[in-house]
Amino acid sequence: MADDVLESTVRQWLRDHQGQAYCARCIAKDLGEPDPEVVQDVMDTLAPRPIFSAGRCACGSPGLQYGQPKPAS
Repeated sequence: MADDVLESTVRQWLRDHQGQAYCARCIAKDLGEPDPEVVQDVMDTLAPRPIFSAGRCACGSPGLQYGQPKPAS
């Protein structure tokens, strides 16, 4: 199970970057977390919650975002 502190940190990071999906590698890099696998574990825990949705990170990898996807213009 993901560490509660890291889960809270990742959840807040996603809230702060609402509207865009990010992959574990990009989040880990921004947070200074050396192991993206740990961040991926947290993201896997958060993904089923209704306020989170899947999407593509700017780097092209599958990611997670806080909030629902924005409708296409």
